[in-house]
Amino acid sequence: MQKIELRKNLKEIIENTKSEKIIEFFTNEDKKSSGFGHNLLTLLIESKSGFDQSVLDDKQSKILEQFNANKYYATNFYSNILKFASNSNYDRTNTYLQQSKNIASFYSYHNTLVTSFRLIDNLLFQDSDLKESLNKSSFKAAEDDGFLSFEIMSDNSIDYQNYSIVVENINELIKVVIEYFTLIKKIEIEETPKLILADSGSNTVLSIKLPKEISKSIAKIIDDAWQFLTNRKGYKLEKVKKNLGESLEIIQEINNAAKKKLIEPEQAELWRRSITNSTEAIVMNNTLTKSKSEEIYITSNQKLLREETKKYLTDGEK
Repeated sequence: MQKIELRKNLKEIIENTKSEKIIEFFTNEDKKSSGFGHNLLTLLIESKSGFDQSVLDDKQSKILEQFNANKYYATNFYSNILKFASNSNYDRTNTYLQQSKNIASFYSYHNTLVTSFRLIDNLLFQDSDLKESLNKSSFKAAEDDGFLSFEIMSDNSIDYQNYSIVVENINELIKVVIEYFTLIKKIEIEETPKLILADSGSNTVLSIKLPKEISKSIAKIIDDAWQFLTNRKGYKLEKVKKNLGESLEIIQEINNAAKKKLIEPEQAELWRRSITNSTEAIVMNNTLTKSKSEEIYITSNQKLLREETKKYLTDGEK
């Protein structure tokens, strides 16, 4: 699993299972109240609901296994702490930890989750630009703000030749799109592209800091190409290559600029060929924007969940 995937999924687990709220509940010693039992019970119910959600995700499930999370959400264990919370109403939260070993273990588990996340975040993601991109609400929000991530997908390790082809063509695509924005859009591009992350696991993620306009434009090119290719699975490769350029909005804009004589026909042809060839090389080597690969992963999980639910309901009718 990539470091970026570990960070993202651990963060989601913490959010889903209310880890920080649970820690805050038990460490808030300044307040005295008679309603702590009800508040704890509500937190426990919300945490279990979030755990049930996270365990359905393959990536989050693997992380949960490493923390032995099933032990703390097992039926017997959880019934015990729910019963204790229901029947107890101490005026200080730390009294719950003192009076129940299971509650104390549950608190320690969530404290370990949060501590582990902070260690990963502080030790493995020190670059300020990288941290800024990771704190965005999604990969799509990050690329709209100039942080463009690509994911090179592979069932095993990434072949060096394929990796080189992808990197070279990403670089070429960035160069041409910057030229296009400078000459046609008349936008001054002063920011130099900066690689802020090269993260490998079963797949490899490359994150690049770019001017916002360039990041959004390249993301759209890759996503449009993916859409074109997936809708033409029955086409022969030669026909796909021939028609790919016509599906890209930026190619139409270049054609219009050439008609208006804003650029020479030779320049337009160079850009068209470079954008089409680079885009094809990137996508054909199993590389997409991280936002698109996440979208596909979520859609695939949702489809699997629908199939499992349908199977469950069908089996239940037998």
